[in-house]
Amino acid sequence: MKSVYIVLTDTGTVLTNCIKIFTRKNYNHSSIALDKQLDNVYSFGREKVNNPFKGGFVKENLYQDFFLRSRCQVYHLEMSEEHFERMQEKITEFELNRTDYRYNFIGLIGIALRQEWERENAFFVHNF
Repeated sequence: MKSVYIVLTDTGTVLTNCIKIFTRKNYNHSSIALDKQLDNVYSFGREKVNNPFKGGFVKENLYQDFFLRSRCQVYHLEMSEEHFERMQEKITEFELNRTDYRYNFIGLIGIALRQEWERENAFFVHNF
């Protein structure tokens, strides 16, 4: 068995607080870590901490001030070697083709309308 870690975050930003109005959830950003030390953490989110409107596939640094000021919950998930390898392969694909992927900001509007709007190579997860 292999382990991955799901990191749920409340960044406390204006954008997060707006999302909370519609989701009624405390944690509205999710990341995945492939190691217990949380050194290899990935998500679809801000490319630059100070710009919430430019997003895509990012490797996050949970030791930056931005995350150190945030509230987080970390969940441990065990999976088979095969599933772990497939997850690693997908993350590698995202990294190698980073410029092809983006954060689906239109998905934010979908929260308000309680409707998923899928776009090619743009990601945003709804949980109604």
